Amino acid sequence: MRSTNLSPRNGRVVAAVVFALLTALALTACAGARTVVVGAKTAVGVARIISQQGSAPVIRQSPRFKVTPVASPRTAAELARLLGAKPKNAKPRIPASPAASGGEPIPAPNDSLWKFVIKREVKGRTEAEVYQVDGGKKLFVYTNGRTSQSLEPGRNLIVIEALTDSTVVALMDSDTEPVRRTGTFFISLALKNGREFDFDHGKRSGKSKKGDLRVGFATSAVNGARIAEMGKRPSLADCLTVKPGDWVEDIPAYTVPWGHYCLLTSEGRFGTVNFQLGNNTYTVWQTAPEK
Repeated sequence: MRSTNLSPRNGRVVAAVVFALLTALALTACAGARTVVVGAKTAVGVARIISQQGSAPVIRQSPRFKVTPVASPRTAAELARLLGAKPKNAKPRIPASPAASGGEPIPAPNDSLWKFVIKREVKGRTEAEVYQVDGGKKLFVYTNGRTSQSLEPGRNLIVIEALTDSTVVALMDSDTEPVRRTGTFFISLALKNGREFDFDHGKRSGKSKKGDLRVGFATSAVNGARIAEMGKRPSLADCLTVKPGDWVEDIPAYTVPWGHYCLLTSEGRFGTVNFQLGNNTYTVWQTAPEK
């Protein structure tokens, strides 16, 4: 009996044929896209502190409140001093001058200013970063999609145990998820002007500078957009706290996308995409653009 060996080249050809057939099947099952414009009037203000392994944290600011790094204490005693802890039986004293203390003194807490600390593990040791927030409103703080605590006037300090070196802490001025746009979408190689979809504006096109997803032999995020695979339908907090290394541009070639993904659009909005054969759905949340 003659045996048949499937070479890598033939394997790619077969995979391409299968991918084309599945695309055609999807085209038959779903001929268009439907968009519902919700257009929530109130956007959520969001700031993110993004920490990557071996790099200094990066702050994506909100237009509604400001997050400022204050210090990077190296010892527990230094951290306690920066946070205003007083030793037992301490006598009142005049605050040290900036020159004497080695930096600008932290302003006294008030109703529009508070501090928080992010602790993370870096190369086996615990490091802390102290930040202050100026905004005068209640904020919700999320790490890994979960609410850590809330910052609000009169509560001037929280400590976030980030645990790992690479992490994202998100601050939101609301715990709601206002929707900008939601609906179904479809893109296909078989459609000359339907190979991309722009989630910010709810329409598909050919090749443009505004599309977010493009279909080819791989499904790719384009024009600065990113996607991140999730095990279930994510919340806004889940997508805001996706780790930097989990955002990708491409779904593997010859693979039909399936399941839930977080989406960061080319215009900087967050959303979720659910790939189901013939019934792809999406939601883009109304968040104020980060700086």
